[in-house]
Amino acid sequence: KYEPTALRVRDFISARIDCDIDLIAGSGGVFEITANETLHFSKKSTGRFPNDAELQSLIDAIRR
Repeated sequence: KYEPTALRVRDFISARIDCDIDLIAGSGGVFEITANETLHFSKKSTGRFPNDAELQSLIDAIRR
């Protein structure tokens, strides 16, 4: 159900930074973005997927 959105987010990130991205199937609509052992986004907390501006901010934070 959420796979197309998860793939879009993966592609957005991988087009902008060189990194390994693992999509791990789960249940309950959980979608999280973690980098360097830090949780940067949680769909469980926000109730939605990140938008492009949030993804860009996340990428900028990971680069720091």
